[in-house]
Amino acid sequence: MNGRQGPPSESEADLAVGGEERGVYETIFCEMEDAVFLIDVEAGDTGYDFRFRRTNASHQRLTGISLEEIRGKTPRELLGEEQGAAVAENYRRCVEARETIEYEEALALPEGRREWQTRLSPVVDEGSVTRIVGVARDVTEQRERERTVQRIKDRLELAVEGANLGVWDWDMTTDEVEFNDQWAEMLGHSLDEIEPHLDAWERRVHPDDLPAVEDALSAHVDGETEYYDAEHRMRTASGEWKWIRDIGKVVERDEDGGPVRAVGIHLDVDEQKRREEELRRTRRLIERTQESASIGWWEVDLVDESLTWSDEVYRIHELPTTEPVELEDGIQFYHPDDRDAIESAFERLRTEGESYDLELRIVTATGETRWVRAIGDPQFGEDGAVTGALGLFQDITERREYEAALESTREELRQIIDLVPDLVFVKNREGEYLLANEATAAAYGKTPEEVEGKTEAEIIPDVEDSEAFRQDDLEVIESGEPKAVGEETLTTADGETRILQTTKIPYEAPDTGEDAVLGYARDVTELKEYERTLEEQRDNLKLLNQVVRHDIRNQLMVVESYTEFLEESLPDEQSRTYARTVIGAARQAADITETARDVTDV
Repeated sequence: MNGRQGPPSESEADLAVGGEERGVYETIFCEMEDAVFLIDVEAGDTGYDFRFRRTNASHQRLTGISLEEIRGKTPRELLGEEQGAAVAENYRRCVEARETIEYEEALALPEGRREWQTRLSPVVDEGSVTRIVGVARDVTEQRERERTVQRIKDRLELAVEGANLGVWDWDMTTDEVEFNDQWAEMLGHSLDEIEPHLDAWERRVHPDDLPAVEDALSAHVDGETEYYDAEHRMRTASGEWKWIRDIGKVVERDEDGGPVRAVGIHLDVDEQKRREEELRRTRRLIERTQESASIGWWEVDLVDESLTWSDEVYRIHELPTTEPVELEDGIQFYHPDDRDAIESAFERLRTEGESYDLELRIVTATGETRWVRAIGDPQFGEDGAVTGALGLFQDITERREYEAALESTREELRQIIDLVPDLVFVKNREGEYLLANEATAAAYGKTPEEVEGKTEAEIIPDVEDSEAFRQDDLEVIESGEPKAVGEETLTTADGETRILQTTKIPYEAPDTGEDAVLGYARDVTELKEYERTLEEQRDNLKLLNQVVRHDIRNQLMVVESYTEFLEESLPDEQSRTYARTVIGAARQAADITETARDVTDV
């Protein structure tokens, strides 16, 4: 090779090899799939000068630079200052190393940005590097695939770590298993605490769950299922049990179809399972609550015109739960007198999206009439159209019967209250009459309906009466203590003044729970007038007593004295007996005046 190293090169006259060898090299040079190029090297005082001499067809195709465009140019002239300087630096390294070097580079070329795996070999002639032979392989797509794979791998690792996925890789020929950190941490262990063997998994699976898990695994290994997928409990480092979802797949089989390798993941579903169990408990509680409260649910799909009832709705209708029901059936169960109401309400729900809440009657499958509360809410599709309805259905028969009985009792009580001749009333803190019996209303010249709902100021003619009553009412409400008013006056609608004896007690309105006062007032006007008459009669009697005690008693004393005087001068005993009789009568009359005095004093 005449002392040359590396591939042969052209001289100014000819190649340094024979014509036959030259033809071989020329063929290789031209036909190589990789980009091949020749660089002339000239050493100067300030460094090396590199100029492109020749490129093969692959180089021209891959770079988009023709031989005419590249020949004789330096890297800087061809690629620009920044890229050219980097390329020239690699050429310099090859020259100074005097041996083949390899590296990768990315260049922006007419055909676009490409990545190259480049190999440079120096050509040494008489101790100096005169040329460089370069071979560059386009690895753009390969590197892009590698980066894509790496990105996927990075994302997968991030997903595994972020989602806390435990990963296992099982050699099914040796039962050796490779676990990741998350697999161990999920059970409260570090990875070095977990033996890399199938036993490490089997020992931790709950014994009650292991048979079902092994059945699922066998079914997958036998090709019956696409994946192995099972949920089971595993013992943690603290001794507690945690729910795990185990998903895996046989990824490699031998030539006979036997399993060789399987991979899979562990997902921590403990919280999910606990929520599911809590949901089941809640659902059971709701079902029991619905049953005890006689509340069920129903659903209508307007797309296929189907009706679904809960078990409780079936029970209310006295139908077996196995009995199919159509939408029209649900309407027909309503009482004939109430059917129009439910049909109109459901039609508004269907066409206008309007909810409804009605109390209606149904006739059950056994012919019994029941009161129900029917609630319906529209369900909307993505386009905003009504696609269905969801609602509640409650048996309120007992409540309606109770309300009817209560209303009857109220009417009877009201009749009794209205029969009471005294004033009975209830007023709230604002002075509004919540109840007024007929006697109360009559005092104001109104009916009870005209009084109830009005304030005292609106119905009492006398302002002073209204203010006095108002102060008493507020005192009872604020203090919570009863109050008895011995005598108060009320000016009636016809202007008559009546005298009342009133008792007021704290009261709570049954419908609203608001503070109020319950009053009972008896009209004692006639009684007071009778008392005044008695007082006048007593005064007259007192005057009479004074007359009796003074005048009559004095006259009786004169009679008594003169008769005693005459008695001594009477001639016979018979006359004296008459005189003594007169004296006794006078004395008795005097005693009567004393008794009359005592009576008037009382």
